[in-house]
Amino acid sequence: MNESIDQYLGFLKILSKECAFKSVSAIEYRDEYIRDSFINGLLSNNIRQRLLENNTLKLEEAVTRSRALEMAQKQSEVYSMPLTQGSVNALTEDTTSMIKPDNNQPTVSAIQQKCYFCGYDRHPRSSCPARDAVYKKCDKKGHFLKVCRSKTKSDSAFVSMATLACVTATVPGLLSKAIIRVKVNNINANTLIDTGSSNSFINEEFVQIHKIKSYPENGQVLLATTAYSSNLKGYVLVDLLLQEHTYKNLKLSILPKLCSDILIGHDVLRTHSSIDLTFGVPKPPLSICNMTFVNIKPPRLFNNVVKDCKPVAVKSRRYSDEDAKFIREEVTKLLYDNIIEESTSPW
Repeated sequence: MNESIDQYLGFLKILSKECAFKSVSAIEYRDEYIRDSFINGLLSNNIRQRLLENNTLKLEEAVTRSRALEMAQKQSEVYSMPLTQGSVNALTEDTTSMIKPDNNQPTVSAIQQKCYFCGYDRHPRSSCPARDAVYKKCDKKGHFLKVCRSKTKSDSAFVSMATLACVTATVPGLLSKAIIRVKVNNINANTLIDTGSSNSFINEEFVQIHKIKSYPENGQVLLATTAYSSNLKGYVLVDLLLQEHTYKNLKLSILPKLCSDILIGHDVLRTHSSIDLTFGVPKPPLSICNMTFVNIKPPRLFNNVVKDCKPVAVKSRRYSDEDAKFIREEVTKLLYDNIIEESTSPW
């Protein structure tokens, strides 16, 4: 046809009106380009041909179908592989180990092959009972436990947590010197003096046994290592009698599995000047004080006065009673005549 470029372009625009175009975003444009490049770069012509059978195909659908087709192709290749002695030994490891060979009988020329995915006799993959099964320990789909070759996960983390609970269940013997008897609301209790704790706590079991009223409180307490923590179960307000000292309405946070009935921390200890713990050993006492001596020279009183300055003698400004009376009378007259005004200056 003898038509110009403009005529050809106009004809295409007329045809485009019949097409159901819709507005797309930059993300949709990107996915379309990625989809086209993905399909174009596939190594398998069979997978590309199966994808192009669809008139409308999104990127996610193309990737999902490609994975399924690739898996089916690999499984088909496995079934088409020739049977070797190594594969026979691997497949029949469980069964042949239980059978003792008999030298009097002839060698079996063919061995029944097992399914890689369920462990039963070989059958088509489409009818395999493990096709849709998911083994939870390896989180992989398509096989049973007896054919799984993934390593099992270690349970060491659960052992360490159990050990921690056992350690904190009782008071270690080395802390016996820091354990004293106190009274909580007139109830005898074992108390641990803990100089490494910022707050004071009470055992949850002690609160439940003696039915002490508790109040809600949320929070976490970090233990000696920041890798472990314990959740608070609330708090109580009690009257604590520690030797001859009484603490009224003392707040104690409730902590489960505490190593003693009560644990006294810095919130109580800092109300005293010092804490003495006697261990009965020959070494001299160890004193730890947060206050340190400051080695600073005392400042001079007259720092701005030069060394060779001579003092100046000033006579006393105190007046006699007679002179003071005369001055007051004269000042009063001047104020009365409005000659002078009273000043409020401190000088």
